Amino acid sequence: MTNQPHILFVLPSLRISGGVQEALLLAERLAQCGIQVQILSLWRTENELSHRGLPVRYLSKFTARKVWAGFQFPFLLLKFVNFMHSAEVVRHTPLMLTHFSTFPFAWLAPKSRWYCFNQDTEWMFVPSGLGRQLLRWFILTASRRANVITTNSFIESQFEREGIHSVAQVSIWADQFWASTENNDTRSIDVVILLRKGGMKRLDLYLDLLTRLEAAQTISCAVVTPDPDIYATVKSRAIQLILRPSNQELRALYRRSKIFVSLSDTEGFGLTPLEAMGQGCVPVCRNSGGVQCYMAGPMQRNLIPRSEPLETVLTRISELLANPKELAANSITAAEIFRDGLKESNARREAAIRSLAKVLKHEPA
Repeated sequence: MTNQPHILFVLPSLRISGGVQEALLLAERLAQCGIQVQILSLWRTENELSHRGLPVRYLSKFTARKVWAGFQFPFLLLKFVNFMHSAEVVRHTPLMLTHFSTFPFAWLAPKSRWYCFNQDTEWMFVPSGLGRQLLRWFILTASRRANVITTNSFIESQFEREGIHSVAQVSIWADQFWASTENNDTRSIDVVILLRKGGMKRLDLYLDLLTRLEAAQTISCAVVTPDPDIYATVKSRAIQLILRPSNQELRALYRRSKIFVSLSDTEGFGLTPLEAMGQGCVPVCRNSGGVQCYMAGPMQRNLIPRSEPLETVLTRISELLANPKELAANSITAAEIFRDGLKESNARREAAIRSLAKVLKHEPA
């Protein structure tokens, strides 16, 4: 790396995930603004995301595994110190920390400016108790010493409540790919759901919902999952079951479906209901947080408090299916929210990136 401007993105790995995707998109855009960007990946992983033409350095040959991460972490810290003093890195290189596991590395580069790219309230993904409290304290402590970048108004508000003000909101939104160009009045599937592992994704609630839909015998359901084990579990229970669909297949499914159901406990944003909205598929969501960013206007009736039982979700689904006029109006509104939000989000994102690039161009060497 040459003198200026420059920044080092520190990622746990390049595994396929929404958070890594957004970090790489930000890195790519900064590079397009004339910033010299380097990616530092702590671990390796299978099926990596594309590097987007950016230089990548792997800090170790370790494969990302939760069971071994704690034992490997001290070694990674030592490797990081050596890396920061190597000829590959300009002195006092600013750091873009992209996950709470990368935050400790900032203390090993005390003269570098920190940026914490907070895309979620990550402590919420740990079971409640002492572990969550400690992780929350750590993330907030690091964020208070950093320049915080958020991705939407919900996440920004969560950190504002803690007295942490963001320097930029690099807004995210579903891609233009998901936008519908015309209304569709012939939807043959009543409900579509996405099943994933993870405590906060609430697979248990989805399986309960499937049982209730089966008992009703009047509501058709399609199931999507990236997980072969889940696929095997629900194989005989859905009108349509798709394992690891392409984006084209998923878009076509949303276009044929009336309602998308999301039952997560917490989401920093929640792209999947929004992607469905782009095709006029009406979301019915438990209020997981981030969905508030687009569940506006008439959609608010479809936003169910997490304190409500599953019966409330099923009741709202039944109400919509029993009222074709309201469902059709919701479908049109959902597609409009998608299109308007995409335009506004892109403008806000570009303004934030240009502002950040301007700051980085004046970083001292």
